[in-house]
Amino acid sequence: MPPTAPPLTGLRVLDLAPLLPGAFVTMWLGDLGADVIKVEPPEANFTRLIGDLENGLGPYFAAVQRNKRSLVLDLKTAEGQAALFRLAATADIVVEGFRPGVAARLRADYNTLRQANPRLIYCSITGFGQDGPYRDAAGHDLTYTALAGLLAFNRGEGSPPHPMPVQVADLGGGAMPALTAILAALYHRERTGEGQYIDVAMLDGTLAWLYYLLPLSRRPDLEEAGVGMLTGSALCYNVYETADGRYLAVAALEPHFWAEVCQAIGRPDLLDYGLNPEPGAAERLAELRSLFRSRPLAEWLALLDPVRTACGPVNTLEEMLRDPQVRHRGVIVEGETPQIAFPARLSATPAGIRRPPPRLGEHTEEVLGEIGMAPTGEPPAAPPSP
Repeated sequence: MPPTAPPLTGLRVLDLAPLLPGAFVTMWLGDLGADVIKVEPPEANFTRLIGDLENGLGPYFAAVQRNKRSLVLDLKTAEGQAALFRLAATADIVVEGFRPGVAARLRADYNTLRQANPRLIYCSITGFGQDGPYRDAAGHDLTYTALAGLLAFNRGEGSPPHPMPVQVADLGGGAMPALTAILAALYHRERTGEGQYIDVAMLDGTLAWLYYLLPLSRRPDLEEAGVGMLTGSALCYNVYETADGRYLAVAALEPHFWAEVCQAIGRPDLLDYGLNPEPGAAERLAELRSLFRSRPLAEWLALLDPVRTACGPVNTLEEMLRDPQVRHRGVIVEGETPQIAFPARLSATPAGIRRPPPRLGEHTEEVLGEIGMAPTGEPPAAPPSP
């Protein structure tokens, strides 16, 4: 292996995940060098068909499918199940996102595939995990954030909870814990030779985002919209409308940052009210809102040096793409459809984008050939019963 090859070069991943959480995990494993084989049904994953199609690729599907090869297998047939069993013998990791019980019906579950490969690391990502009263319930990101108590905080004063614009539960609650667990399991296997099964529940992972909010469960009054320190009551940690209808984010939690803000805006009298919930703070918050509405965003940005005040503009996506820090770091890969590259820099073994998202079945013949099967040849024996 070249010394600068990505760190997971030489590992093979089978991606059986039909939806975002698992597809995101396998994309990052691919960015890190793994050979990722996307196993898809003949009728195509429905996410391929969402949005404006280009070369049979919908934008939502394409966004998380780079660095993968597409293999079409009908896992409802003995031939497809046999091919997957043989492929599992060559794999290191399997990631699936079926509801509990589905993988077993398709003979694609851990107990079946580990018979082909005891070193296999198999990760299931589901909404509620493999056990519990909600085990078989359907759900999506909105369901999990709602049940976790997180959605209740995503509202303004006098407003109902509003769906979040990003997938907190899918990515933060499902994909991130799954990736961490897979890498930990690889380290365990390196030391012991043992594979293992990983059960990831998106509700469980979403609860992990509540480290700072959970203490509020003993203070029900703080769960009201706009009352919590990070949700709208603090002068020093808030979003303010400006004269031109734009918004300024003030994140001056530390006293020295807040002191710089107060000095810059000419209100040193507010110094003691940055985090102060005592009577009088609400009136001063109203005064501050009025003050920020007196000038356009550009003028406030000229006064509030971000190095000294932890303040910044609320960018649109287009503005984010032009932001000098974003452009300098290169996380956004420019093109007709911008991509977000792997967001961490490894000095010796950098991650990278090597393949575009595949067309459906683009690599079927290639992958089957690697395991000694022709697409139209005689199927091998079916996998043994688990």
